[in-house]
Amino acid sequence: MNDHKPRVIVTRLSLEMDDEIKRRVLKEIDAEFCVSVCQFEHNIPFLGPNQQVRVSSQNVKWGNYDADWNEVTPIDEELIYKMRECEAVYMDMLTRLEERHPFIYQDRKRAYLRSLQYWNHILDKHKINLYLSSGIPHESHEYVIYSLCKQKGIPTIFGHSGPVQDTKFFVTDWEESAVGMEEAIESLKTKYSKPEEIPLKDKFEKFYQSHLANRDNAPVPWDMVNKFNNPFAKWFGVVKNVFKNGKKDFLEHVFKFIVRWINPRYWVFMFDRLRRKMRVNSMMRFYDKHAPKPDLNKKFVYFPLHMQPECSTNPMAGAYSDQLLIAKMLNGLLPEDCLIYVKEHPNQPRQYPDGRGRDVHFYKDLLSLDKVRFAPTNFNSLTLLKSSIAVATGTGTVSMEALFHERPVLLFGHTFFQYAPSIFPIHSNEDCRNAIKEIQNGAKPSLLDVRIFLKAMEQVAQEGTFARDYQERPEWTGEENIRSMVEGFVGKIKEVR
Repeated sequence: MNDHKPRVIVTRLSLEMDDEIKRRVLKEIDAEFCVSVCQFEHNIPFLGPNQQVRVSSQNVKWGNYDADWNEVTPIDEELIYKMRECEAVYMDMLTRLEERHPFIYQDRKRAYLRSLQYWNHILDKHKINLYLSSGIPHESHEYVIYSLCKQKGIPTIFGHSGPVQDTKFFVTDWEESAVGMEEAIESLKTKYSKPEEIPLKDKFEKFYQSHLANRDNAPVPWDMVNKFNNPFAKWFGVVKNVFKNGKKDFLEHVFKFIVRWINPRYWVFMFDRLRRKMRVNSMMRFYDKHAPKPDLNKKFVYFPLHMQPECSTNPMAGAYSDQLLIAKMLNGLLPEDCLIYVKEHPNQPRQYPDGRGRDVHFYKDLLSLDKVRFAPTNFNSLTLLKSSIAVATGTGTVSMEALFHERPVLLFGHTFFQYAPSIFPIHSNEDCRNAIKEIQNGAKPSLLDVRIFLKAMEQVAQEGTFARDYQERPEWTGEENIRSMVEGFVGKIKEVR
């Protein structure tokens, strides 16, 4: 490490074990100062009374900061121009907040410029030289912090969950994802020639066997289990957390609840939400009307849509966060006799009943493309996958399913899947043309490729999680998990400083 002590900014402080993990990390690296962006005071990884600042995450998402703007360093043309890419991503990210506050362009622009000025000031004022987060920055304020750190040469480190439960990649750049995977895969290719030769740890072997055993229905990804089964689960979790955080927090929530109910603006919001719900129902009726049973005898690329807004598209799909662009490229470059079967994510209207991330014009634009056909949302996804010549996705876990069923993947994004055999990262028309040509020539993954990929993941990823709810191994204590995550963070910090 450099001689100067770490002065850190930390975000995503709320998960059950995450706070303690960050406390241990700051102690291990002998941090001199910390800016904590969190909702509650008890989330702060305490260093000392003069060694830290807390920024409430409650309002900064909307660009609202508790600051005297007379004291905040102004931003200039040079910085604004350098941060244009961040601005474009930020403006799209604010869609995540539209359930409570529909943002017109002027509101988004104002929120962005305030965020840019505030965080630029904070980074410079407190001489921050390290940014830590438990996940890829995909909230608006996080992305500004991350982008400013990149611009200023400040190291950034965050966790990225793998497809196997309790695995984390510690990465410095979401576009490069799990650095080390590519090198590990190439090394393993020279060592193994048969899938049965490759030993896997229990959890990776279990993951492998579960996919082989479920040939008709892919196993539900670990982070999606029970997420949509119970419509009251989300609210139960909110109530549980309110009680868990103590009497003061509970009374504060009760007061806010009463104030909200007597405010006429709340009822305006509720009626507007009902109107948007009706629009979503109309939108889905349009989709269903234009989604007949697919003809599996035709040649086609399977393109399952991501839920939006989600991290998997913004920022991880990069320029292709608008999934219409993927369909347009495929429509223009696939052979004339090849269709594109687009399937809406079945949970899109359930996750976003207010219509965020979709409108009927999106569906109409897709249908205007000659090769696009809609598949019913209740049609078996694996049947479509196995009948296709290839799969197209932003960064979806369908990539992993495709590997198990020997289908190549056109990947329009940035994630650890980009290193797997027969997964073709697409960043240009030329990339897509070359990938299609290789697919036509028979390029496809094998079970050997799958086990090599899992073995490489086993070598590169760190075992553990930031949230107890996601912890799979019952034999692991919380302490063992925390130590593993601290080790992952500290190891990566030593690499970059």
